Amino acid sequence: MIGSVTLEQWRIFHAVVKFGGYAHAAKELNKSHSSLHHALSKMQNLLGVALLRTEGKSLVLTSEGEVLLRRSARLLENSEELQMTAKTLSQGWETELSIAVESIFPTSCLFNTLKAFYPQSRGCRLRVRDTVIGATTAAIENKEVDLAIASFLPKGHSGTSIVDVEMLIVVHSSHPLALRKEPITERNLAGHLQIVISEKMVKDTKDKGWLKAEQRWTVDSIGAALSCLHQGIGFCLLPRHEVADDLASGILVSLQVENLLSPKVWLTLVVPRPETLGPAGQLLRDLFLERIDDPYLKSKT
Repeated sequence: MIGSVTLEQWRIFHAVVKFGGYAHAAKELNKSHSSLHHALSKMQNLLGVALLRTEGKSLVLTSEGEVLLRRSARLLENSEELQMTAKTLSQGWETELSIAVESIFPTSCLFNTLKAFYPQSRGCRLRVRDTVIGATTAAIENKEVDLAIASFLPKGHSGTSIVDVEMLIVVHSSHPLALRKEPITERNLAGHLQIVISEKMVKDTKDKGWLKAEQRWTVDSIGAALSCLHQGIGFCLLPRHEVADDLASGILVSLQVENLLSPKVWLTLVVPRPETLGPAGQLLRDLFLERIDDPYLKSKT
């Protein structure tokens, strides 16, 4: 019956087709010509169909053989993947990693690193959480993730600084602050609505990014903040790389405030549970660290 056909017989069938005959296939598989011929004969009897026919001195696939060759290719791929997965698991390789990434970290840089990780990932699944201040801190403190890129380092945790991000105070070009002729002071800022990006605010992080404006709206993503700004609503402290195109087009304007330098935020790579980080997590960590001096990263920040 069909179920009795073995993976080894399917491998032999593919080898005979690939190498154009029994002789070359036997050499590649390190088997005898007769053993391959016997295996394929038995396989065709079990299946009840002819897979190959002889034309002159050549072996040619039958129409049934063509169909089964295509269908069985995935079977052999699955078998190889299964064996690789078993080997990977025996080496302690993680099946899944989760990382929390501060929203101000350049997305292009993040996925440039993940692109380098993918070919070496051995099927490890990734969950990437786009977080801001409080949520990143909570993920680290609660040890909810394997790696985190954070702008605020909770007590009791250490990390490695990987990049600094320049922050700008920006408004829509039609905003009163953008049209102001006199120098802008912190007091002027305080009289206008500020858009603050935060979520799950916790102790020591709830006022991060707040410039002491009398009125503020809190949103949970850079995208939401940009939507407000594009409507001419308020001002916001945002990373330069996120607003570069809008500044170049003139849609948004960067404010120069007296006695207030453009702040920089240092982003730190944190391993919340270093004692349990496996080989896949170590690889991803090392790929992030290797890119500290990456010109691509610097050009974006």
